[in-house]
Amino acid sequence: MAATAQSNVIDSLQQIVALHRQDTVELEALLQLSNQFSRKDIAKAKQFSLQVVAQADPQSEVKWLTAAYNYLITMYQQAGQLDSARYFLAISEKLVQQNLTNVRIKFNYNQAAGLFYKNLGEYKRALPYVLDNIKIWKKEDEHSAGQLLNLGNLYFNMGEFRNAANSHLKSLQLFEILKNLRGQSFCFQSLGNDFFSLNQYAKAEKYFERSLALKQQLGDKRGILTTTISLGDVYKELNQNQKAEANYKSAVATARSMKLVVEEARILHQTGLLNKRMNNFKLARENFNKSIVLSEQLGDSTTRAKSKSELIGLDVVEQNKKKQRRNY
Repeated sequence: MAATAQSNVIDSLQQIVALHRQDTVELEALLQLSNQFSRKDIAKAKQFSLQVVAQADPQSEVKWLTAAYNYLITMYQQAGQLDSARYFLAISEKLVQQNLTNVRIKFNYNQAAGLFYKNLGEYKRALPYVLDNIKIWKKEDEHSAGQLLNLGNLYFNMGEFRNAANSHLKSLQLFEILKNLRGQSFCFQSLGNDFFSLNQYAKAEKYFERSLALKQQLGDKRGILTTTISLGDVYKELNQNQKAEANYKSAVATARSMKLVVEEARILHQTGLLNKRMNNFKLARENFNKSIVLSEQLGDSTTRAKSKSELIGLDVVEQNKKKQRRNY
């Protein structure tokens, strides 16, 4: 039902664009199309945002222009094109500085900038943008729920898992009141991550399963990918290695088909950890090296450092084994 409704929305928006109105109604339709396709076809989503950039007047249509810039920041970063992402980040910031009384575009820019730095692993640099948005937005609506979700994610990345869970639960409560299924699916995913990091794997699995069910209902291909990886991580920790391996193989194939390089690098790292646990050091090394190559292209210092650390650990294990063989 949800997938059918989404298809009807897309059809209606495309009909508006086909009229070539060259006005704010068309710009709004293009932005909504970019949002609709952002989780299943990034190339199409990017095309719609770039069309807004080409059409919008920077003086009278700044609201739509900055929204397109912010979408492009995220999409280019996801594709591993950091120079393009930084370019749109800079010109979006410039427009915000030229329109300081426009709280809405500042709010949207803060969201995009905070996410950009968070994805680079620069969490302290991301924090001011998230906190600023919580101050800016007073209403208890979807924006407020989204900022609580973002704050929880930031706490998570800073290793403050209980604070993260508290923020995620507050966000979930708001999304449930608002009957926003997509927001709920994000919160369930994040709560799964929180309890996974607290080593409460059974609880994490339940939250991931609830997230997966909602994402399947919504037809959220990218979200399904994320949760598939997460369930693989749970199975790995529960020593259900065959289930974990199947999830990772499915996830890496999906990431490649969707050209999601960030996710591919992280899945390869997780696969390497599983190989290591199964004492297949050769395959583990191969996957860690692949992860490092992709992470370097992306500027993802966190995943790169983790994979390099694991390679050093493998070297130590293999050296110790050689010494033991010599001693015998």
